[in-house]
Amino acid sequence: MKNREVDNGREFDFGRTSAEDNGCPTGAYYAVSSVQCFWYFDRERMKAEIKRLLKPGGIFVKVYVGWIKDDHIASASSALVREINPDWNSGSVAVADLKIHIFDNPIMESFCAELPFTRESWHGRMLTCRGVLGSMDGDMLERFEKRHLALMSELPEKFTVRHKIFITAYRLS
Repeated sequence: MKNREVDNGREFDFGRTSAEDNGCPTGAYYAVSSVQCFWYFDRERMKAEIKRLLKPGGIFVKVYVGWIKDDHIASASSALVREINPDWNSGSVAVADLKIHIFDNPIMESFCAELPFTRESWHGRMLTCRGVLGSMDGDMLERFEKRHLALMSELPEKFTVRHKIFITAYRLS
């Protein structure tokens, strides 16, 4: 499904498709990126698709952003997720993915950053984690929402949560 949008006078197309077989033009892009999702894809199909999409000398960038567990807000939110959903394995899938390279000569960087949130945006960030909307049933989600919103009400309206950002880049010839 393709749609055309206009934003600030610029037109762009967007659609919903499989990442492994997206129908985008061959050799049309200088860069392809994956943020918080690469481990969900079929690696061999994605490797072929990334090579197909990139211009010669193009770059593939894989990014993972995870909160740091000793941050008091992240720690309290994570503890609540784990209490309600004890099967949640936190960021272990993403961390394992950092060690898997589908192309040669990775350039890897990582750094910490204080990312700004409001109570509402942090609650939204927690809802989108695999341990909540990705795996809780309706009753679990209702309990999480009620307790997490109560936890958020004790915080200032704006705050930061310390995150570690991992970037892996591959230049393809």
